[in-house]
Amino acid sequence: MKKLLSQSIYVIGYNSSLISSLTLAENLYLVDHRQPLFRPLEKSDLYTKAEALFQRFEVEKILDPHGYPDRLTPAQKHIVELMRAYIQKPWVIYMENITLIYSQEEMELWGKVVKDLAKRGEFAVLLALNTEQELKPDILDRVTVMRSRTTVMELSERPFRVSQSQPVMRGGCCLEKREGPRRKLLFSVSHLAGGYRIKDLSFSLLAGETVGVFDPSVFDGQELMDILLSKIPDLSAGVIPYGGNMLFYNCSLFQNVVLRLPVSIRRAGFRSRKRVTKFLYDNVMKAIHGRDLLELYGESRRLPEGRVTKEQSVRIQTARWLFYGVKLLIFVSPESHYDTQNFYKFSLLLEDIREQEVTVLIFSENMEFLRKCSERIIEVRDGMIQDVFGINSESY
Repeated sequence: MKKLLSQSIYVIGYNSSLISSLTLAENLYLVDHRQPLFRPLEKSDLYTKAEALFQRFEVEKILDPHGYPDRLTPAQKHIVELMRAYIQKPWVIYMENITLIYSQEEMELWGKVVKDLAKRGEFAVLLALNTEQELKPDILDRVTVMRSRTTVMELSERPFRVSQSQPVMRGGCCLEKREGPRRKLLFSVSHLAGGYRIKDLSFSLLAGETVGVFDPSVFDGQELMDILLSKIPDLSAGVIPYGGNMLFYNCSLFQNVVLRLPVSIRRAGFRSRKRVTKFLYDNVMKAIHGRDLLELYGESRRLPEGRVTKEQSVRIQTARWLFYGVKLLIFVSPESHYDTQNFYKFSLLLEDIREQEVTVLIFSENMEFLRKCSERIIEVRDGMIQDVFGINSESY
């Protein structure tokens, strides 16, 4: 898990009781404004640096001078976490609806922090607000503001505004490979119980992460594809990059989007769309350590065209992700497709994934379902989900 999540991911400003205490790795921090910001085990040099950095910016007054800041206001917690994120050198900072928890005085303080950070760091600050009136023009020069009700297409028209130019390799949105620590990515997960918002995932994808996400009830894959295409002009219409950059699939797009295939496959003469997808599908059927995928994914070797169940679609999509080397699979409320009687089907899928060195994150409000999952691939303990890759745990 530490290897796969080598980039620090900070989640700020989410609102979901489901993951209020969820921690996936030491470099993944989630901040719930309803909970104390710092837990006893989190007392570390990182906090000391954050405190020192606050004093440097003359904003130490937001910290409790008598001890650990357990009694900070939501806005003060927000600012503290912003400083902690800055210390980790993030690539993008994304926040939303901060005006709902900030007083006017706190907004001025927050604006000063953002302005100072933007001068010092090479990262973009993205905001989703109900209104822009609370922000002064000199702050707006440093950040990209999106209204909380911004539509996906409006979002796609707003370019990243970065304090310094970001390296982007031609042919895809990749972070430039250089010596030293990799850039960090910060993005927000909102209302996780209801699914990820498209804009949150798109920022993650555009930063060069390889992420596979499945939740057909939440995502409109066509809109997400439009975002990607609008920001990466080198891509042909209807094509999403494969492999190390981006990979997203949605049930409604399964027969409408073709992945960009490796050059070796394209040169092999698989020119037509139909032949290319069949070639890919046939190879996916052979991809997972010789297991008879016909038994797992259905009797037909054709691409699904509305004749397969949602459960079968999940399996087929997962196989394709694995075939292209995806290292992180996120399932949101999979119990909607796998009831307790048919859980064995999902358990077979987890068995396949476990052998592929892939990180699997399963978010569900059904604790019985999570308990069954923990017997296969994850450990559930006091609201904390940790990847253990095959280590069976009785903790619950």
